[in-house]
This record gives sequence, structure tokens and C-alpha cells, in this order.
Amino acid sequence: GLFFEVGFGGAIHNGKLETNAPDRKSLGCRWLYRESVSLGYRFGGRHSISALLDHVSHDERCDSNDGMDTLGLRWGYRF
Repeated sequence: GLFFEVGFGGAIHNGKLETNAPDRKSLGCRWLYRESVSLGYRFGGRHSISALLDHVSHDERCDSNDGMDTLGLRWGYRF
């Protein structure tokens, strides 16, 4: 059946803290907050597929705050 997930936590990255490159994000801090939501469907007893959206940022604790948003598709298999 259908399921819905909500998540909140943290993330640590090794990306750029400050950059002027147009293809890079200035994330400002190493430690970021992470929020996520997903909507999915379980089928066949062991399989699931879900669409997910997550966001990481530092909530204005550092100078730069480009943040990152991710939209994805996830397949799961329960052992």
C-alpha cells in the first residue's frame, strides 16, 4: 500500500563553503540541517518505490546559505 515519510536530521559535507563558481553551491557551514518527505508504494511483498524531496541548509548560522534541494526516485527491497 501507500506510505508517507517525513524526516529531520543533520548532514556533514565536504563541499565548498564559499565559491563564486556558477556550477557550485556556497553551503557556508560543514554541519547542515536536513529535512525530507517521500511518498511511496509497497508491492510484491518485498518491493517499494517512492518519490522523495529533501533540503539541506544551515538556517542562517553562517554567511553563505545557498542550500541544496534534491528530488529523486527510490526503489527499496526488504530482505
